[in-house]
Amino acid sequence: MNDTATLEFEDGPTLTADRARAVVLPLELLRDGAGDEFVFLFPGTGGEARELAPLAERLTTSGRIFGLSYLPDGESAEAVDRQATYAVAALRRIQPHGPYRLVGYSFGALVAVEVARQLRRAGEVLEPPILIDAYYDQKFWPAKAWWIGQARRTGAHLAQIRRQPPAIALREFAFRAGRLAQRFWSRWRELPPVSGTSTATTIAAANVAALRAYAPSLYPSSLALVEAAETTMFGCRPSDLWRPISRKLLVEDIAGDHLDLVRNPTSLKLLGRAVDRHLAQGGRGQQPLALIVTTFRWSATADLAESLTRAGFRVAALCPWRHPMHRQSNPVLYRMPWLHPERTLKSLIECSDPDLVLPCDEPALDLVRSIGGAGSQSFWPDISRSEMIDIARAAGVDAPPMRPVDNLAELDKWIEDHGFPVVLKTDGSWGGRGVAIVNDRAEAVRAWRRLARGPSPLRIIKRAIVHANPNCLRDLWHRRRPGVNAQVYVAGRDANVALAVKDGRVLAAVAVEVLETQYKNGPARIVRVIDHPGIVTTAGKIMDHLHLTGLVGIDFILDVEGAAHLIEVNARVTPTCRLALGSGRDPVGALRSLFPGGTTPAAVPDSVGSIIDLDALD
Repeated sequence: MNDTATLEFEDGPTLTADRARAVVLPLELLRDGAGDEFVFLFPGTGGEARELAPLAERLTTSGRIFGLSYLPDGESAEAVDRQATYAVAALRRIQPHGPYRLVGYSFGALVAVEVARQLRRAGEVLEPPILIDAYYDQKFWPAKAWWIGQARRTGAHLAQIRRQPPAIALREFAFRAGRLAQRFWSRWRELPPVSGTSTATTIAAANVAALRAYAPSLYPSSLALVEAAETTMFGCRPSDLWRPISRKLLVEDIAGDHLDLVRNPTSLKLLGRAVDRHLAQGGRGQQPLALIVTTFRWSATADLAESLTRAGFRVAALCPWRHPMHRQSNPVLYRMPWLHPERTLKSLIECSDPDLVLPCDEPALDLVRSIGGAGSQSFWPDISRSEMIDIARAAGVDAPPMRPVDNLAELDKWIEDHGFPVVLKTDGSWGGRGVAIVNDRAEAVRAWRRLARGPSPLRIIKRAIVHANPNCLRDLWHRRRPGVNAQVYVAGRDANVALAVKDGRVLAAVAVEVLETQYKNGPARIVRVIDHPGIVTTAGKIMDHLHLTGLVGIDFILDVEGAAHLIEVNARVTPTCRLALGSGRDPVGALRSLFPGGTTPAAVPDSVGSIIDLDALD
């Protein structure tokens, strides 16, 4: 097969005269089902409906699933359009009117898109077509995607050649160099002449010819794209090809390569779940969508995704590569890029239109703030920790004073006014990192210098490479240094409250006392559920001012008399937000009750006093 094509299949069955005279594409029932709903699957260049039978068997969506087999056609710009015309006639024999549900794999995705165009022009209703690892010919790729693709493929081939014996490596190098030259030539050569007939003798060859002549154009509505995570075969991602020619593109990665998706049992299982999710999203009465945004590989975020799914949310996540959520079947994961993550987040929100956006760490919160709000969310105010404490104190909340200390002179003035101990903490820190409690000036000076300097370049590089966390690397590039605040120390026990809020109205609150932390000044590990009216009242005052929507947390200190002192407001998801302890104490369930199909959680009267190991939660 010519290297400009996007697939390499074995030749399909030889055409017969009777089959060539057919007027519509052959349809095959791949899976029977109850109800009057239908799903139509379009196979790759091999052209046989049975190619997608394993996928049909793994789908749990209701109704009957049909596969289409293709007719031969010529190598012309209209060949795919004609296949689509035959397909529309075949579909309407089974289902005269929409809504239509179309799923296309590889070359079949091109046919499915053209079928969708024709149905839209006929005034029919259809759900967003689902494209599975769909490529069109490289001569039509955007220039940037094409150059990146060639670089990636060449790099992969060179890495393979280096591992071979010299004689074999030389032959392989010559072969790959010739193929690369062929790709460069085919990128800029003229299109083949339009011909109404085909000399191809197999369906696969005819479809390859049709693929090479197919020039994509803008699709005027939504598309769902499920792509293979492994891109070695083609060098670029299908999303890079379809995003410029679709009004709205929702993308999901599946482990495996192009052929694994429909052949490898593990990839097929994941693919089936992904297609089921997209079919459900396109249907009527769909579940609300919660978008998780995280820059860390925290396991607590995966637990949050599970809680959201159990409550009845669809879940999508913008997260680092190989996040623990990758092992779950329900969330739709999108990779957090190193460069310009705000652009990816903005595009994702525009495409998926989430009902909730849930930042799960401080850098993720800054990322959400940078795009000025999202979906149905209210605006996240860009307020520093010291400004938040000032707001709380102005609202009558008991909170120890806090002030930025930008130099040692300001630190000395703070010590003179308030004495020791002093709590030093940086803006944007999390999990107890960036916090120091000091008891004399020498210790205070050392701690201030360490916090103001930020992590060392070696530590920054380690976080970027080992933990896939480039946040500090971006700060280093832009020469941003942490802002340090000084706060009056309050002796007592740590406590916090997790809130579900809608436009500043508290829907549910889980207040806990921290019994054990993961490390000194670190996040809670073991907590006890408490009933503390002062904490809930304080939370209500703060949320009423901020008008937030989503899941947030507030940290307190309980003094020896049990009074609550607010020390920090986290306008993001905190670890205890995922707890479900019944009516009034189920933040995730309370948010779900705002949407159609949600129910109020049942009361659990004995939850107060319960001791919970957060690390042991499922």
